[in-house]
Amino acid sequence: MKTILVVDDDINILQLVSIHLTEAGYYVVQAKDGTDALKILLN
Repeated sequence: MKTILVVDDDINILQLVSIHLTEAGYYVVQAKDGTDALKILLN
């Protein structure tokens, strides 16, 4: 399973995109902004 990092400051968009990608078979990691995304990527 491939992993996708979804980043958006709008929680509704973040959830919508994540739901569609999960349904398409991807493992989704969510970040609320760029800082959060960098923390995820660096860990």
